[in-house]
Amino acid sequence: MRGIGAAAVMLASVVIGVLSVRQSQKHLLNLRELEDALLYLTAELAEKQSPLPELIKTGCIVSSGEAKLFFRDLYERLSRLGDKSFYELWEDAVRQHYAMLAEGERRELLALGRQLGRAALQRQLAACERCTRFLASARESGESLYVRERRMRLALPAAMGGLLLILLL
Repeated sequence: MRGIGAAAVMLASVVIGVLSVRQSQKHLLNLRELEDALLYLTAELAEKQSPLPELIKTGCIVSSGEAKLFFRDLYERLSRLGDKSFYELWEDAVRQHYAMLAEGERRELLALGRQLGRAALQRQLAACERCTRFLASARESGESLYVRERRMRLALPAAMGGLLLILLL
């Protein structure tokens, strides 16, 4: 019976490590998808000077993963524009779809929402570019950290589980 308990503890420890690694992978993927979508939307805004609803609809089409869900949700929320400001709609969508972002990443994304549709075109473009650069930098540093910490995130819980296994047997 102790052996079964020890095996369960070992398995739980390994699962904790795997979940930690998966969470980091998902965070990096979300940053990549959002960065790609913002790069495209910045180019679209610069070249076509698309109105905001059209720009958001384009985001629904060209993005992938969580970014696609974010822009689709934001596009659906646009029907409430007037009852709520664009920034409030943007903020609600960011909080719903990007709760996993680090505080600085989320703050930069919210700052972009404050500029879109309100400022002159050049300020909107500058905000898009600043946000994209910030997210790219966060992703690059996260990827670097992920490579260094991946083994530790898997090995540490497994080693702790192994120690508990030895103690229980």
